[in-house]
Amino acid sequence: MTNRLKDHPSFTIVGAVAAVAAVVVALLSLIEPAYALVTDLEVCGYTEITEVTYPHKWNECENPNKIIGYRFSETVTQNSGWVDGGHDQNWHCTNVKREKERAVSESIVWSNQRSSEQHRKDIAGHVTYKYHCSIDAKWGPIYQVERWEGCGEAPPVSTTVKKPKTCFDKTKRIGWKWKWQ
Repeated sequence: MTNRLKDHPSFTIVGAVAAVAAVVVALLSLIEPAYALVTDLEVCGYTEITEVTYPHKWNECENPNKIIGYRFSETVTQNSGWVDGGHDQNWHCTNVKREKERAVSESIVWSNQRSSEQHRKDIAGHVTYKYHCSIDAKWGPIYQVERWEGCGEAPPVSTTVKKPKTCFDKTKRIGWKWKWQ
């Protein structure tokens, strides 16, 4: 009876279908999905790289060669009081400058000196003088802040940068390929 079943046409059809299925399975086992090659931080992850740069050659600091102003300014006005002869207006203005420099304890830039004098003679013919001095004073220099060689060399700047990796994006199939490709 088994011989009779072998001769039946449905058995032949089932066998043919099984053979075709086996060929299809064999062919499908030789192909695999093809994925896009991407460079993406979120899909593939990243590598942290430390980059060293030198954005500036010099440090930043005050440049004593470039004065842009003064913290203090004042017009110093003073009278000498009545003094005997043998002095003059410059002598009095020099004393006014020295007194002010001692008071502020630093060097002063002087400008616009104005001076005058008065004199009087007493009954005996003795002459006395009164000197007036008015002079502009500036001190406490404000220096230009800039990058220059007097500040020393600037240190390098290190920054950590995330560089995306390259990988196959297995969430997006773009086709099929033979395994040996």
